[in-house]
Amino acid sequence: MPSRRVVAVATFMACSRAASAQTPTVGVGEFFQTLYRPVAQDVQANGGPPLTLTSFGSAFVLTGLLIAEVANLPIGSNAGGFTWTYDSALGTWSRASDSFGAQFIERAQTAGRGKANLGMAYQRFTFDHLNGQSLSSAGIDASGAVNQNVPAAQRLNIQERASFTRADVSIATLFVNYGVTSAIDIGILVPTLSVVLDGTLQYTLRRTTPNVTLTKTVGASARSQLNGDPLIRGKWNFFRRPSGGVALAVDIKPHSRKPLSAGGHKVQGIGTLNVRGINAHVNGGRSVYNCDSSEDHACGNIGTGFIGGGIDKAVTKRVTLSSTLQLHHTVIAVDASATTPSVEVQTNNPEVKTNRLTASMTGKVNVWGNLLVTVTGLVSKNGRGLSDRFTPVIGFDYAW
Repeated sequence: MPSRRVVAVATFMACSRAASAQTPTVGVGEFFQTLYRPVAQDVQANGGPPLTLTSFGSAFVLTGLLIAEVANLPIGSNAGGFTWTYDSALGTWSRASDSFGAQFIERAQTAGRGKANLGMAYQRFTFDHLNGQSLSSAGIDASGAVNQNVPAAQRLNIQERASFTRADVSIATLFVNYGVTSAIDIGILVPTLSVVLDGTLQYTLRRTTPNVTLTKTVGASARSQLNGDPLIRGKWNFFRRPSGGVALAVDIKPHSRKPLSAGGHKVQGIGTLNVRGINAHVNGGRSVYNCDSSEDHACGNIGTGFIGGGIDKAVTKRVTLSSTLQLHHTVIAVDASATTPSVEVQTNNPEVKTNRLTASMTGKVNVWGNLLVTVTGLVSKNGRGLSDRFTPVIGFDYAW
């Protein structure tokens, strides 16, 4: 007869294997399908219709919130810290500004004709709150009937609560910028994402005739390295003065079927003013991103209006300090009709609105030649949606 210790060890190992089986680890692209597959199977096993990911209102909301954050994450300026002007009389280039600029606010100045810069920024977002609550206790609730066209007693009803227990996104962005003319810059930013997701789905199926009462909690985990979609950025400094200027910038991101991807564009106006060695910048505009929904991909269209401001100052010839403040208002269009008669979002609201206020402090140090090293701390506050209270950012930028 086995000893109690052997029995205990065997029981622990069996429970560990069972827990692992209940929480499979997949790629990010399969995360939501894996999370919602058990409830779809239970619905069909109890006489309900076949359901896909787009049948679940909570999937639309949770996916939309995550993609909205990734699409609108602050990735910094690609224009670089060095700006140049050419003196045709002397035949030489000179620095257009002593300051290296802010990190998450664009300035009106362009790099200079024929000037280029290359750099990289790394930032780690650990989303710790959802709708103002700790991620460990927050969730998205939804409920509804999957077969509305039968008598009420025969309807199979679902109540569900989907949540993230962990949502981390690290982004390494490689960027290059080139001054096509003295007033026009063209740049490209290429991100690489490292994503870690853990989530749970609690659901209850109920029916009066024949009686069904089924309650389960399932989980899924995802770990992925993703090549993000490239972003093309153009900036036109159409009004230039020694004390500042006004510019227009446009970002274009192509559509793709990659996980967490959303194609679209962003347009913003940029104003810069120099007063007694302090540079002040104001940015404002709108972005529109969208991704197609299919049976294995639930996603809403994402529209964001934003306004921000910042200041920077060269405290020495090699060091610039800056601070910024930005407000984003995002509206995620959830196609509630696609979840009817399957599962409706409880609020029955086709839009999810979020606000994010982000403040940053940045130090830029000219360590050698035209090489800059940047260190930034981001502090964010969201009334709704996903938020990361503090985000560290490090990067470098080399100009020639």
